[in-house]
Amino acid sequence: MAVFADVGNVDRTTGVYRRGKDDGAVLALQIGDLDHRNPSSLAESRTMHRQMKDESRIHGAKFAEHILTKMAVVHVWDDHDYCDNDEDRNCTTRSSAWQAIEEHWPFYSRPNADAGLWHAFSCGDADVFVLDTRSQRDPNSDTDNASKSMLDGAGIADDQKDWLKAGLSGSIKTWKIVVSSVTANTSARPASDDHWYGGFSTEAAELKNYITNESIDGVVMVSGDLHTGGGVDDGTNNAWGIPELGTPHTNLANGNELNLGTWSEGVTAGTNGRNGYGLITVSSSSLKLDAKASDGTVRHTLTVSAP
Repeated sequence: MAVFADVGNVDRTTGVYRRGKDDGAVLALQIGDLDHRNPSSLAESRTMHRQMKDESRIHGAKFAEHILTKMAVVHVWDDHDYCDNDEDRNCTTRSSAWQAIEEHWPFYSRPNADAGLWHAFSCGDADVFVLDTRSQRDPNSDTDNASKSMLDGAGIADDQKDWLKAGLSGSIKTWKIVVSSVTANTSARPASDDHWYGGFSTEAAELKNYITNESIDGVVMVSGDLHTGGGVDDGTNNAWGIPELGTPHTNLANGNELNLGTWSEGVTAGTNGRNGYGLITVSSSSLKLDAKASDGTVRHTLTVSAP
């Protein structure tokens, strides 16, 4: 599975999509911020989605040529393509964002399609759980306690957190891949409360304890939003206690070079054209997480043996 995150509508992909295709990926995960224009109306959201896939435009041409026309694509939003920076379930244009993404993207069957984008699917020896970390999120400024949630702030029926727990414990696959548009690294961007550890550490600890107490093996996370050149961790520095692939940004001009956090297998600053992509290689005996440069070079890697 090729993984992409954090995109601008500019011609700076420099081979990222082509390399992801050439790696032999059977599907692509686009895990958020498929543009950073912060749409504030239905018209702006529609334009954003249309342009990012438009093969007559500078970004869309490469996305269409190497990804959209070559393999299945799983897409979910983060803040900048949902509403605005660090937004949550109270976004005033939430309904417009909702309508536009459903008009422009196909989805696997969603367990609560009227409430969020979260869903799961199986691929080979893995079950993949795609989280919606925005549309049910409590405000980042709320007190970080047991009532604050990134997954079920509204306390709805058929909620995302219960769905995730049930899916993880009920999976019979060797691997359970959790797709989170934001990182769970415990030291990245320490001043930010928009990530799992910064603003939702209580809920992160709850999920960590659930995975441990239920003896659920083979759980890994793939995340975005940090705008780095990619990072890989064995779980030592992850708030859920699981290995994490921090996906490099796809083509931003000014990636993140500060507060990258500590990653056991390393992390690369995102500046000076250090864009790239992630690659997840799954088999019955192992799962490999690669953070790769735009030329396909492996920057950081981790192979996890099957439990």
